[in-house]
Amino acid sequence: MFHKVKKNVAAMSVHTIEHAELADYRQRLDGASKALKAGLEDIIATERNWTALVGTNFVNFSDRFASYYPDDDPMRDAAKDTASTSLTLLKTFTTRVESTTSQHKLMEALVRGYLTEIAAVEKQIRTTVHGAKVELDMYGKKLGVLQAKTGTARDEGKIGRNLEKFEAARAAYDAAVVVAADRCKGIWDKRRVAFTALFVGYFQAQATAMTSCLSTLQSTFAFVDSNREVFSQLDPELSDWAGVEPQAAQGALLSTDEAAAAVRELLPGGGDGATPVFPTRDGFSRSATRPLCGAPAALAGPPCSASIPATA
Repeated sequence: MFHKVKKNVAAMSVHTIEHAELADYRQRLDGASKALKAGLEDIIATERNWTALVGTNFVNFSDRFASYYPDDDPMRDAAKDTASTSLTLLKTFTTRVESTTSQHKLMEALVRGYLTEIAAVEKQIRTTVHGAKVELDMYGKKLGVLQAKTGTARDEGKIGRNLEKFEAARAAYDAAVVVAADRCKGIWDKRRVAFTALFVGYFQAQATAMTSCLSTLQSTFAFVDSNREVFSQLDPELSDWAGVEPQAAQGALLSTDEAAAAVRELLPGGGDGATPVFPTRDGFSRSATRPLCGAPAALAGPPCSASIPATA
């Protein structure tokens, strides 16, 4: 009982785990944990931003536009339709309960799983390794006191017994440190998968949001496409505006699957990684004339894999 009390008192003192490799991996994993947590928070914040964009901007702008537009023509119809469909889109963003099997939720799960591993090894260090260090320091201090005694006060038998306990504590501490360091290294070696999953998950979430916008507001985009070219060619000096009026939307509308495919084509890895496409009157068929942000064709491969090699 007295030994337990002394051990508890010793645990309240500062006990530094002196192991360079373990300290290095703890620092790396702490930095990775903070970065990944911030990334997950960004995903949540961006989802809120999409909701605000649709509600504050799409709905309000089109509703106000329809109320103050002076004529009863295709332009007013387009504005009223956009206000209505934007409201539908807003409800989709605010009431959706996304399946945990969706692609970006699976990516988020990988990241959260990695963070759980980091937390678990840190708990192991703070309990098992720290406890072993407390034991080692306690016997080291006791041994030092015994060995400092001289004359009749010096008890060689007690010194010998405590020396054995100190050596056993040293062996237990060294073993605990090695196990923790190896576990930290194993977790650190998987960092690329976690970080890639975060990046892919973030932009997969944006792709999902863009697909919803494209499919729900497709009549609005069709109206824009039907009027874009003729209005963009008008003279800003008002010299040739006579007879120009807004035209009703033309061309076939996109289905939800077509909208989703269009978004994938705009993202690295969705098409060939080098030829993004943009909407035309007949759908998504106009190719860009330069590579997508200089993206190499290698981006078309899988975003991440558990077999990704790790480096120190």
